[in-house]
Amino acid sequence: WSEIRERALKEFDAFVKLLRSNKIYVIVLEDDGSRNTPDSIFPNNWISFHDGQMVLYPMLAESRRRERRSDWIRLLKQCSGSKEMLDLTAEEQNGRFLEGTGSIVLDRANKIAFANISSRTNEELFRSWCSRFEFEPVIFRASSKNGHEIYHTNVLMAVGERSAVICSEVIRNETERRSVPEKLSHNQCVIEITEEQMHHFCGNLLLVKNREGKNFWVMSEQAHRHFSEKQKEMLRLDGELRFSNLETIEGVGGGSARCMIAEMS
Repeated sequence: WSEIRERALKEFDAFVKLLRSNKIYVIVLEDDGSRNTPDSIFPNNWISFHDGQMVLYPMLAESRRRERRSDWIRLLKQCSGSKEMLDLTAEEQNGRFLEGTGSIVLDRANKIAFANISSRTNEELFRSWCSRFEFEPVIFRASSKNGHEIYHTNVLMAVGERSAVICSEVIRNETERRSVPEKLSHNQCVIEITEEQMHHFCGNLLLVKNREGKNFWVMSEQAHRHFSEKQKEMLRLDGELRFSNLETIEGVGGGSARCMIAEMS
């Protein structure tokens, strides 16, 4: 286990170095391991930021709830300039979960929010979130070909400014399979990925902006390797592609580049 941890830390440090080398502002919260929070490398599930507001989310796994440290929350509130905080964590006692930007994929420019309803993404909470922040909700359900639920929306889709990625084939309802990409196609060039590509984290990427206002699609090396050249060309409509080796993190933690970033808007 110590060897795996060491490899994961090296991948994490290299990822941070990649972002900073492209003048992307990064805040690193260091987990000392004392709270038994093995998934704290994926902060996007417990916090998000929206025009001066900060949101804390209810999470299914008890170990993940311990990631919401008061000192981190105070620091992030200060760094983001958030004036208000919406705390949804009491919903955990009701067995209702909404795991941040894992559950919710945002088209911030067009005020559209996408959610794959699952054990970790409650429909009523999602609709309430959309009402609060004035986003149009787009709701669907997805599962793998072997019938397993896909519990996070950001596994199967990502939305940029001029391009977007989606794995429509895992949306099993025919009407939803047509309607969800249509919500994207009005504003973005839609890049359809296969379920196999999805399992290689091709849906788990994020468009970020650096200090100079330049856009980059950030993804793992594995995802970059499994995109076709045509798909990469379509992604470049939004910005240059940046990728880093995250295979230990992906293999052990089950998340990739997008999950590792809680972006500030």
